[in-house]
Amino acid sequence: MVAPGLELEKYVSVGTNLAENKCGLLITGEFQEEYHGIWRLEMGLTSGNIVGGFIRMPEGQIPGLNDPNTARNSSDPSNTVEVNVEAGKSFTITCQTQYPAGYCWIKGPQGQDITSTDELTVGRCSHAIDNAISTEHSGDWTCNMAHVNGGHEEHLVTKVNVIDKLYQAVNPEITARHGVKTVIACKSVLDYPLQYCRFVRPDGVGLGVTPGMEPSGRYSYEGDGLDHGYCGLAISSVQAVDIGEWKCVSRSRFRTWEAENSDTCVLQTPEISAASVIGLTIGAVLLVSVITGALLVRYRRKRSQQSERAMMVEFST
Repeated sequence: MVAPGLELEKYVSVGTNLAENKCGLLITGEFQEEYHGIWRLEMGLTSGNIVGGFIRMPEGQIPGLNDPNTARNSSDPSNTVEVNVEAGKSFTITCQTQYPAGYCWIKGPQGQDITSTDELTVGRCSHAIDNAISTEHSGDWTCNMAHVNGGHEEHLVTKVNVIDKLYQAVNPEITARHGVKTVIACKSVLDYPLQYCRFVRPDGVGLGVTPGMEPSGRYSYEGDGLDHGYCGLAISSVQAVDIGEWKCVSRSRFRTWEAENSDTCVLQTPEISAASVIGLTIGAVLLVSVITGALLVRYRRKRSQQSERAMMVEFST
């Protein structure tokens, strides 16, 4: 930020008069390698608009179409940024070039075609979304921009992930044998730091867990820490009371996540796992079918033998 009278390390304000929309910066001392390249100047007007331009240093030239730092490969991964946003929240698609842009149009993941004309003089293009919806806004948003003097378009991609659940179980289903150790865990999808986390056992007993806690019976904290959005409960020896649906609950330190969030995970033993239940059910059905078939064959055979005996008795008389 440049203001009249600014003197900061190697930077000195020169000829700056915001009332006249003038802004100047002097770099004192040796012009180091880190200063080489394209500089962008932005000025915020009282109207709310932003204007500015670009200059290549140390040459002091305005970058043109053939400047090696203005043209970038559209397939370059560095031209793609990823944005995670909570469902229902607002977010903004913003693209930045190293030259003044003549125009910008944005293509959305559902075929949206949006024209943006704000801040083109500083090479910036943006579009604001008030209410993030996964089915409409998740996917690639592509800014298509070209130099103010024409030329090939540059394509800058923003990959948007609209997240419906901020807090999710790491493994929704866990299979563990009686007497062995297992870990149940949930984490913040956006890596929000957690204020606290707690678990509710299948029988309704609540367990508060935190890193460094003294083990409470068979239970203790395990994981990367609440600061990393991770809530893990280690069970040193799985018992019958642990089998069933667990609920993990947490609250973030961020004001954007003031209410508690929760998710569930099921702890099951190999004997009652879903695959085992399906297998046992199919086996039982097959067994019943086999037994029923055998009884039916036996019944029909017995009826046939009785009929034959009756015919022989009648013939002999």
